Amino acid sequence: KKLIKQWADFLPTLKNVKYIWFTSHVTQELFDSVCKVISLEGLAIKWSNIKTLDNISSLSNLKYLRIGSSAKIESIEPLTTLDRLEVLYTENFKKISDFSPIAKLTNLKFLSIEGGMYTKQPVDSFDFVSKLSDLIFFSAAATKMKHRDIKPFLKLKNLETLNWGYDMKSDEIEMLKSTLPKLKKY
Repeated sequence: KKLIKQWADFLPTLKNVKYIWFTSHVTQELFDSVCKVISLEGLAIKWSNIKTLDNISSLSNLKYLRIGSSAKIESIEPLTTLDRLEVLYTENFKKISDFSPIAKLTNLKFLSIEGGMYTKQPVDSFDFVSKLSDLIFFSAAATKMKHRDIKPFLKLKNLETLNWGYDMKSDEIEMLKSTLPKLKKY
């Protein structure tokens, strides 16, 4: 705890740091502290016990965000303030099933919503992706949902990779291939 406190006190003093990668457990205190490094363009968290993302709104320069296994996160709504975000990776957000707020992140090029090693990520729907016209990469590995509809992806004319994570019927594959000429991997 003492070491975490020292890091939490130190991080806000960083003025020109653009990227921080946490390879160890991140507490709420550490997360809130790193959100004070307003020069950040990239933040990667391997795993955490973060409950709230509220302070992330101060990272207005953020382009890359990876939040690894974080089963306690209660809302992704704070992410919608990150209008420069191009890459978003979420893993094991057990308390979240509605990812539709992500539709507000219209600069996204890469989006990955994944479950954990032992738990599938619940997802209500991927309908929101149809609004992410710049998306070139999408992954939904280890997810579970009731209605597995690929139609929202048909509007993504720049999509090159679709890691769907579900079996597709041959007519769905043909629809993807004929509608999305840039699609190389599915």
